[in-house]
Amino acid sequence: MALCFIVIFMLGCIIRFQHLQTESVWWDEFATVAFLDPPQAWRLSPHYEHWNQLVDRREVLTLDTFFEQNQCLDPAAMPLYLLLEYAWNQYVHASPFSLRILSLLIGVMLMPLLYFTGKKLFDERAGLIAMACLSMSPIHVQFAKEIRMYGLMTLLALFSAYAFIRAWEEGKKGWWAVTVIATLFLSWTHPFALLLPFVQGLFWLIARPLEIRKLALWSTAISLAVLPAILHVLSIQFWGQDSTDSWMRLPSFNEVINDIFADDAIGATYQINASPLAPAYFLGMKGADTLLAWRWKVGQIFLFVSMTATVIATAFSLRSVFRRIKGLKENDTEAKNLWYGFLALWLVVPPTVLYLLSLAWRPCHQPRYTVPSSLALYLILGGLFTLISSRKLRRILLVLLLIFYGYQQLIMIGEGQHPDWGGAAAHIREQSRDDDLILSYNWLWKRVFCYNLGPVPNPVSYGSDESILADQAAFFMNLALPSETDGQPRDLWIVRIQDYFIQDSWEELDEALEQRGLSFTLEEFRGIQHVLVYHISSGDRAFPDYVPAEDLPEDAAREYADLAMEFWRKKEFEVAVTVAKNAQRINPDYPRSWAYMAMAWKEMGRSEEALAAFEQAISLDPEDYPWNHPNRAELLLAAERHEEALAAAEQGLEILPGDSWVLTLQGQALTALGRFEEAREVLLDALSRNSNDGRIGLALTALERAEAKEQP
Repeated sequence: MALCFIVIFMLGCIIRFQHLQTESVWWDEFATVAFLDPPQAWRLSPHYEHWNQLVDRREVLTLDTFFEQNQCLDPAAMPLYLLLEYAWNQYVHASPFSLRILSLLIGVMLMPLLYFTGKKLFDERAGLIAMACLSMSPIHVQFAKEIRMYGLMTLLALFSAYAFIRAWEEGKKGWWAVTVIATLFLSWTHPFALLLPFVQGLFWLIARPLEIRKLALWSTAISLAVLPAILHVLSIQFWGQDSTDSWMRLPSFNEVINDIFADDAIGATYQINASPLAPAYFLGMKGADTLLAWRWKVGQIFLFVSMTATVIATAFSLRSVFRRIKGLKENDTEAKNLWYGFLALWLVVPPTVLYLLSLAWRPCHQPRYTVPSSLALYLILGGLFTLISSRKLRRILLVLLLIFYGYQQLIMIGEGQHPDWGGAAAHIREQSRDDDLILSYNWLWKRVFCYNLGPVPNPVSYGSDESILADQAAFFMNLALPSETDGQPRDLWIVRIQDYFIQDSWEELDEALEQRGLSFTLEEFRGIQHVLVYHISSGDRAFPDYVPAEDLPEDAAREYADLAMEFWRKKEFEVAVTVAKNAQRINPDYPRSWAYMAMAWKEMGRSEEALAAFEQAISLDPEDYPWNHPNRAELLLAAERHEEALAAAEQGLEILPGDSWVLTLQGQALTALGRFEEAREVLLDALSRNSNDGRIGLALTALERAEAKEQP
């Protein structure tokens, strides 16, 4: 038995190390990883500040700022895993790979704990069978690599279940206390983690209906332990349903059934991507595709087996309950059969509750939210295995179980599961010049891509649909901007992530580019969502004159304005002005385009044009871009229009209260107007807020000179 334990444990560890270093950071992980310290090499890059802007993250990292930034993208994330993630990043190593090691350590701890749980419930063989299922489980292998809370939630859920079993059977206060403590920590991992103590209470009510007093005491202790977490969940300001419908939809009944009974069958679940690459080594690509096609039937068979096993287990448990009600004596095996009911409830109730909640309220069912429930199925299979008296039948069933899980791993381990952002990023880094333009589909996907891209000198922007991206491509290629690398016109790269399990090109973009006369090459990078990289090369050819599309979506003006800002960041101010003007041609009333154009003109020394553009932006929306006011104040100071400069600074402080730069401009205006005492008070306030800004010191020096000049 010890040798079997070691072999299963090592097998589980080896499988979990597959592709650990090559997995890209995908959206779920980006929601937290983006706000942690990146690798040291990135922080030392001369393009690090630009990367921060593209990813939209703050540079100063504290635990408070980490929680605050995370709430913007993942408001429902509970703090326990975030705290571990932060501590690991700060005190162990700052890299996504290192954080995967943290998840891996949590994941491998599940295996021995599940073994001991199965051993306690049934016997050693049951523990080993359950552990073997877990070691090769596709979903648990993947979640053991994820930089997310699901592995920790599963570990704490199993520990809570184990403590509950020990407390129930042994009646020791220590184990009851451990159950409460484990549930307390579990409650801080995920909003739906409390479905497990609900299952425990339901099982108690069914199995020991006369122990109302004990159940009430236990329920009170659990409620007090989890109350802070419940209050925290109730305080969460989650996104409206209209913003989550694209990814949080109501599952079908079949999807819920598959989630309950067939999470490990790749043909039945939609959590794992099947890959032909591993079987192709042995069978060739044609044979591998045939093998992959079997996954649907294999999934149906596993679904049937799992449902049958659960029904049998439930029957055993109900028989045990009835015997107890009648006061009949039970042998050890019959007494243990009671636990099949607990396992069946744990397997079925959490996904069912979420499905019913989705029907009654809003969609909130995702298979990963109930991944701990799958552990119950492994324990059911292990327990039923021990009830089979025929050694020959046991061996046959064991071989079939190993074949099933071996098949799942064979069609999974050929490549990483995540969208291959890293492969797409590496391809662009190797093939592009430093000033080629990179466009991404969608602002959020741009952030995820740029995180994986790392610091680069290239300008990077986005378009929210194929028509805008094609228009931006035609506009940029028509500019024929010379590259500083070789003097030739720059190229364009477009990055697009596909929907789940969708392959090949983005037909709508293909057609839109072809209609513009833009030929391209396409590279496809695999994963559960494929990443497409379009390359439009300048070559030696001339592109058709740019003609703006007449039916562009409303977002086009904003996205052209953001493209103008990106060129402003790269100090290509003339290009920024040109792009901003095109945004105004699409929508002359979009204020940000005027603001960014004004900023570019300001840097070019064209103060009058800049001032007029700032005033136009403010007239359209005085609060759209707060920095319009201090920029305008600075230009008015330079033009010696001091009263207007003071008014502009005061307007800026209404939107940016306490900002040190705006306070400095206010102090400079007051100095120029001879209001020295007020100027000193304002400038000292600015200095107290930001002692590192040299502009404040210069303003104070100018104030002292002005005061000295006024003295008789």
